[in-house]
Amino acid sequence: MAELNELTTDKRRVFVEEYLRCWNGTEAARRAGYAWPRREASRLLSNVDIREIVEERIREKAMSADEVLAHLADIARFDAGLLFGKAGIIDWDKARERGITRFVKKMEWAPGGLKVELYDKMDALELIGKHQAMWVERQEFSGPDGGAIDIHDSRFDAALEKVYDQGEGEDT
Repeated sequence: MAELNELTTDKRRVFVEEYLRCWNGTEAARRAGYAWPRREASRLLSNVDIREIVEERIREKAMSADEVLAHLADIARFDAGLLFGKAGIIDWDKARERGITRFVKKMEWAPGGLKVELYDKMDALELIGKHQAMWVERQEFSGPDGGAIDIHDSRFDAALEKVYDQGEGEDT
């Protein structure tokens, strides 16, 4: 399998790196300095060596199902109290050292200070439960006032009657 440093030109190496950043072949070719980016992108992306390098990088970066489930489990079990130091102030340095800043979904300045939103435990638990088929989502349908649904359709009944009538005169 080809390695990125084995590609024949610097332009090709730059193309691959840029393609893996933006996922747009034409834009990657433009950033790499090709004169005809659209045409070159098509040609480069059909090159076996380049395609192998891109596929390998995707495999390296992709998360396995087990890794996704482990991260969801971490979110579901996370204790927000671990973020806070003395006097109820978030100690970001300590949080980074502990590797728990990954539980922060969003931060924004608001009147009165920094607003911190964490990933939702219940959402994580729901996704884990769905994955493990712990429950099945069902929908119930009913007719007017909660009664039965009328499944009789006069057009269907007439067509069915016609079929029966045609079959009566034939030998079976």
